Amino acid sequence: MEVLDVLNRYLVAEGLPLHTILVVNGATRTLRKKAIESLYFRCRALGREVGPDVDAFVERERSRALLN
Repeated sequence: MEVLDVLNRYLVAEGLPLHTILVVNGATRTLRKKAIESLYFRCRALGREVGPDVDAFVERERSRALLN
């Protein structure tokens, strides 16, 4: 988790897509609600504009990461 946080800090600082949003649970192939909320609040704390909707933030970052 520490490595992902370092990567998140770098991605936010550089304005890059949040590629860590693509890291999912291997068994379910999904992000748990807790993981989604953690990413949202961490990015907001780091200065990323996240908007008011957690799900919209996740979809926007997922799209950005897949396009990059």
